[in-house]
Amino acid sequence: MKRPPLWAKQNAAINFALDRKDAGFGLFMEMGTGKSRVMINVIQHWIADGARLGYIVAPISGMHVWVHEWKLWGGYPVLFVDLQAEGVAGLHKAKDAAAKGWPVICLINYESAWQLGHVRKKVMEKGQEVTKLVPTADALHMTDWDFGVLDESQKIKTPGAKVSMYFRNRMIKVTEKRAVLTGSAYTKRPLDVWAQVTFAVGEGHFGKFADFKSRYSIPHPYIQGAIKEYVNLDHLAQRLSEVCVLLKKEDVLDLPPALHVKKPIILGAKAKKVYSDLVKECYAEFEAFEAAEQEKKAENPSYRVKTITADHIFSKTVRMRQLTSGLAITDGDWDEGQECFLAAEQLIIDDAKIKALLEILEDRDKPTLIVVQFDFEEKLVADAIEKEFGKRPKILNGSVVGAANRHAMVAEMANDTFAIIKEEVGCRAMDMRFADLTVFFSHRPNTEAYDQMLARNHRGGQTKPITYVHLLAEGTIDYRILGILESDLERAKLIEGHWRDFLAS
Repeated sequence: MKRPPLWAKQNAAINFALDRKDAGFGLFMEMGTGKSRVMINVIQHWIADGARLGYIVAPISGMHVWVHEWKLWGGYPVLFVDLQAEGVAGLHKAKDAAAKGWPVICLINYESAWQLGHVRKKVMEKGQEVTKLVPTADALHMTDWDFGVLDESQKIKTPGAKVSMYFRNRMIKVTEKRAVLTGSAYTKRPLDVWAQVTFAVGEGHFGKFADFKSRYSIPHPYIQGAIKEYVNLDHLAQRLSEVCVLLKKEDVLDLPPALHVKKPIILGAKAKKVYSDLVKECYAEFEAFEAAEQEKKAENPSYRVKTITADHIFSKTVRMRQLTSGLAITDGDWDEGQECFLAAEQLIIDDAKIKALLEILEDRDKPTLIVVQFDFEEKLVADAIEKEFGKRPKILNGSVVGAANRHAMVAEMANDTFAIIKEEVGCRAMDMRFADLTVFFSHRPNTEAYDQMLARNHRGGQTKPITYVHLLAEGTIDYRILGILESDLERAKLIEGHWRDFLAS
């Protein structure tokens, strides 16, 4: 099969990776820049040098993409073994084939990787009997691997997570050549690169996480686990450039423009009142927490004052986010005299966003994507579209199981006018270049997912100008969350700017 030639920057990435030899590397290449093709070329060089047994770890939705990509870009015939489906038996098959000289690539997802070949056993811990996962001889880390690739390596970004520790502490010791691939290594937090780079090149590059964190960030004084600001990003970019490849869409692609439009929404009086009460309730709770901690400190000077956790604050803001889309978790029926609700239940109390959405869709005759975050939003939007336009839109969410089924649904969406996408599903390995308009009905503070969602249709091969419309309730958390997403992406661009400056000097 005749293949288009490699771009110069893809060739440079291949050479960079091969020059690293067994030292490990990262391909921090944005979607559409060809990181799969680059990695396949590198693996083929490894195979030519004698490598026979390797693994690629990826999210379930992206595992089998590698088989398709190998058919497109690979030259050497290899045996792919799906450890997700075949388990320990597949691992034995892979090892036997490799021992006979076949190049073998095992595919597995992150959650299964650290559990494969483990059994549940009751053991004694601190005088108590507990059930634990105990490795057997069939665990992944009990096999010697010629190479290992972590695709979408941001999945191991949290240093304390089991899957992250498994690859950094166990798999690193049995994997000769290692690579991490992602376009979102530092999109949310610069600190996220530590675990990914540490698996690829070892702890010697960045040192211990505590030292790394103190070098590049300043902790928030009041919110436990939160960061006040990031520092020394120019130095971080320099250190990354020593072991990783940076490649963004703008480096290699001539893409059509993408326009972001913020459409303000005015909530009704009832929703405004409930939102205001919710904000006051949150502030009162935080102030009460702080007062109680200070009281404990006054009674006992050695008491270490606790701070509010970031998770706690996040849980409180979920209700605010839902309310901007019209859902109130209330105390029941609205009492006009007291201007409050009386008994606990969930109900839709505002239709401002729905009305704004229908206005946007009214004259549309091309495929249009509507991105939602919550289950109730799916139903709310689907019911409104069906009532207004007479046809129920397709909904891509977690109930569509399996990569093949999801791709099939996306292909069907290309022939419809309206489609609803649950962001946490749609941001993963879906090709949505058929749409030139995406409406974000709501947002969540997940920059990685947001960035991936944007890239689903603004990518290589796109020929149409793209418009993103953001529905934002005035005076609410909607603007704050979009501001966080935009700020995170700007900081990521700052890191990339430092990186390019260093390479050019």
